[in-house]
Amino acid sequence: METKNPPYYKKTIETCDAILSQLNNDSEKIGFLKGQAMKYLCRFGSKMGGSLAGLIVDCEKANWYINKLYMFLKKLEKSNEDMSQVLGELEKQIKNMDDKNKKHKNNITKLFEKDKDE
Repeated sequence: METKNPPYYKKTIETCDAILSQLNNDSEKIGFLKGQAMKYLCRFGSKMGGSLAGLIVDCEKANWYINKLYMFLKKLEKSNEDMSQVLGELEKQIKNMDDKNKKHKNNITKLFEKDKDE
């Protein structure tokens, strides 16, 4: 029997994922996953009579949440890198638009100055 993620967790959506989907922001999600891992670490040795098997189960369960937290953080890191790249491209586009607008403004100013001279 799989102890850290038994088959009955996999029938539809895992409870952990259902809870994460209801949290409002990344900070709440990080806190939830951290808390779940801490729960198993704090209970370490209190199940199964403190047997070696019980210690291993607690470590596996804590590790499952730590891994889920790690994957969540890596996903955030990737999306932040992607967002930084998008923002960088937008900055370039805005600068190019500003440069073009300045050029057009200078051309219009020259036209008005030319009209004054005539």
